[in-house]
Amino acid sequence: MFYKTSLRFLALSLLAVGCLSAVPDASAQETVCEGFDKKQRIGKLGGRTAFYKGPIASPADLRDQLEEHRTEVEAIMVEKGVGHLTDALYAAVASGNGLSERKLERGEVFEWMTFRKRSGATTLGPMCFSARKEYWGYEIQVTETVDDNFPPVAKCALTASGGACVEDPVMVNAGGSSKGVNVEMNGPGGAKSSIISGGKTDWSGKVNAGGKYTFTANAEETGTRKVTTYTFMVPKACLNLAYIGSEEKTKTETDTCSETATVDVADCQVSLNVTAEPIEVKRGEDIQVDISGTYDSAKVTFEKDGAAVDAKSGEEMISELTESGTISFRKTGTYQLKGSAVSCEGKDKAGNDWPKVCTKNATAETTVTVKPAWTARFFGLALDPDDITLAQDRIRPDGASERSVLTLDKGQGVGAGLEYHFNDRVGLEASILYAVLDSKLFFDIGSDWAEGNADADLLSVVIGPNFHLTPGKKVDLYIGPFIGFADLGDVSFNVLGETQRRDFDTDTVIGAQLGLDVPFGAGDWAAHFGARYMDLSAEVNGVDIDIDPLGVEVGLAYKF
Repeated sequence: MFYKTSLRFLALSLLAVGCLSAVPDASAQETVCEGFDKKQRIGKLGGRTAFYKGPIASPADLRDQLEEHRTEVEAIMVEKGVGHLTDALYAAVASGNGLSERKLERGEVFEWMTFRKRSGATTLGPMCFSARKEYWGYEIQVTETVDDNFPPVAKCALTASGGACVEDPVMVNAGGSSKGVNVEMNGPGGAKSSIISGGKTDWSGKVNAGGKYTFTANAEETGTRKVTTYTFMVPKACLNLAYIGSEEKTKTETDTCSETATVDVADCQVSLNVTAEPIEVKRGEDIQVDISGTYDSAKVTFEKDGAAVDAKSGEEMISELTESGTISFRKTGTYQLKGSAVSCEGKDKAGNDWPKVCTKNATAETTVTVKPAWTARFFGLALDPDDITLAQDRIRPDGASERSVLTLDKGQGVGAGLEYHFNDRVGLEASILYAVLDSKLFFDIGSDWAEGNADADLLSVVIGPNFHLTPGKKVDLYIGPFIGFADLGDVSFNVLGETQRRDFDTDTVIGAQLGLDVPFGAGDWAAHFGARYMDLSAEVNGVDIDIDPLGVEVGLAYKF
C-alpha cells in the first residue's frame, strides 16, 4: 500500500502544474523551449490544477468565470506587481475592447501563469509553451497612458513699456511664457539678441537713439506621451491566467510660439527746480513757491509724514500748484513739496508731432516747516502754600480773654493758559487759575474753645514771557516769569455760637513757572506737566502774611 501511495505522489509531482503539465519531447533534437527545464515547459493544457476545469467556450463564459474567481485573481495580480491593472483587465473582458482569440504558439514564453494546488492559487514562471497539440486562447491587452505636457502648448507672453525718452529705461517682461523663452530687440539704436534668456523673464535698459523698437519673444514646449501595453492570455482549455509581458512606446512632440511688442522712444529734454520762501512759517502764513525749468507741464504736490495731502485728508490747503504762486498751510508739521515735470507730450525735440504721447519726467523737492502760532494749555492744579499760622489775642469787651489761630493748608484747582509764539524760543502766555485752599480757625474764650473749617477761594490772572529751551524739538521745555493779580476770598467760621470772619486783602502777584509739553505721536495734542511759584502776600485783620503757594500742574496742551 505504501508503495502505491508513493508512486501516486510521484506522479502528481510530475504533473504539479496540472494545466501546465510538461510532456517529454518526441525527439532528442527538439529545440522548442530550449533552455527551459521540464517544470518550466507547458506540454499540455487542462488538468486537475486548472482554475476552471471546463473549457472557456465564449467571451461571455470568460467574463463569468473571471468574475466568479475575482478575489483570487486580484490577489495574484497584486502579488505579481500588476494589481493596478485589475480593473482595466476586467473592463477589457467585459467590453471586448482589447480582447481577441488566437492560437498559442509553440515556444511562446509567459512571464508567469496561474494554477491551482491544494493550498490555494499560485503562479509559476517563466513558462514556455511546448505542446504539440493545437490550443486556442483569449488574448487580453490593457493599455496605460502617461502624458507629460502632451500635446505640448508653447506660451509666449510679452510686454514692453517705458522708454518714453532716450534717457529713460525700457522695461520688457516675458513673464508667463514657457521656460527658456528668448527675447530679441531690434531698433534704430541697434539689435540685441537674447536680452532675455537662460530662465530670466524681464529686462530693463536704455536705448541709444530715438525711434521704434521691436521686441520678439520665441519659445518652445516639448511634450511626451508614454503608452504601455500589458498582454495577458487565458487558455480556452482552462482559466489559468497568464502574463505575457509589456511593451512601451513613447511619442515626443515640440510646439513653438512667437510674440512681439513695440516701444516708441523720443529724445526729450526736461529739467525742474522747485523753491519755497520762507521755509519756516506759522500756520496760515503765505509761502511763495517758484517752479522753473525746461518742461511742457509741471506741478507741485504736497506730502506730510509720507502721505499725500489733499482735500480728503482734512487739510485746509491747496492740493497742488501747476505754476509759481503762493500757498498757506492750516495745520502744523513738516511738508514736502514735490514737483514733477513732463516733456515731449506728443512731440519730438524738433517740435514735430509724435505718433504717441512721449513723456519724460523730472522731479524736485523742498521742505517747508509749518509751526504753531498758539498753544493752549488746560490743567489740574495742586497748591501748597507756606506754613501759615496767624495767632491773635485780645480782651473782649466783657473782660474775657480771646485767642484765635488761623491756618491755610493745601488745595486743588484748575487752570488754563494761552501762549502766542513769536518764534521757536520766545512766547507770551496769559494764564488764569482757580483753586480752593483749606483753612482752619482755632478759637477759644476763657476756658471754652472750638475749631472751624472753611474753603478759601483763590483766583489769579497772570501774564508773562516763556523762554523755550528745546527749539525745534518735539518735546517742548520752557521757563518763564509772570506778573498779575490774585484774589483770596474772605472766609467765615461758626465757632462757640459766633461767626468769625477773616478778610484777605491781596494785591499783585509775581512768580515763575517751568513747563513741559510731551506730544502724542505726530498730532497737535500733547501731555502738559508744569510747576509754578507765586510770590503772594495778604493782609488779614491788619496783619501781613506770606502765602507763596507752590503749584504742580498736569493736563493737556494743544498747538495750533
